[in-house]
Amino acid sequence: MSLMNISLLGECVQVVQAKNITKIAGFSENGKLNAIVADIYIDGGATSGIVYGLYELQHQLDQGFYVPNWKINPYMAKTNKVPTTYCRGPGPTPAAAIIETILEHVAKEVKQHPILVKELNLYERHQTDLNGMVLTYCTMRDVWQRLKQVAQVEQRMAEVEEFNRGNLWKKKGITMCAAKYGMMTADTGFPCSVSVFAQDGTVTVVQSGVDMGQGLYTKVGPLFPDSFKLLLLCDP
Repeated sequence: MSLMNISLLGECVQVVQAKNITKIAGFSENGKLNAIVADIYIDGGATSGIVYGLYELQHQLDQGFYVPNWKINPYMAKTNKVPTTYCRGPGPTPAAAIIETILEHVAKEVKQHPILVKELNLYERHQTDLNGMVLTYCTMRDVWQRLKQVAQVEQRMAEVEEFNRGNLWKKKGITMCAAKYGMMTADTGFPCSVSVFAQDGTVTVVQSGVDMGQGLYTKVGPLFPDSFKLLLLCDP
């Protein structure tokens, strides 16, 4: 097993200000990850009030990749800076940057394309993730292969390699990323109102979620027509 020490200096994202991320990665000759030791220092400003961002960061470091052995050492630093706050994705965004950096470095060490090394380390069904959850219904590899085929990634990899051989100063690159995001619901659930109007049979669905581009209306819309055997006329 090979060991590699990686230091990532500078801010991963401005609102979290993750700095001095030192990582030791153990991997086999083909790039298969065996262990990761990560020391993460967070600049919390004068009040160090972004503990939740640190919690999310350390619990989502694996993203879409299986690592059998983890040791994560998070540190919150109180500094003389003005404290900041996070907006969206305080943990997953820097977490993705960290694991992607590790895999890119591993790929360079084993002299393989990063896409191939990432593919080798993808989660499989029934493996246990960083938080101890058994991924019984994991479709990560299925989705990866499907996207790789649809996007003609292997053909594009060859085109990029050919372009780089013929250009000394201008270079191109291509990669794929795998993300795993934890979902949770409130104990009381979220209210939903279904109204059926007797005059013309119109069904109106009002739900408490906020669609911010994740396709909430697209998912909720077909659910009720399928249940009630109705024609879908969506007007969000």
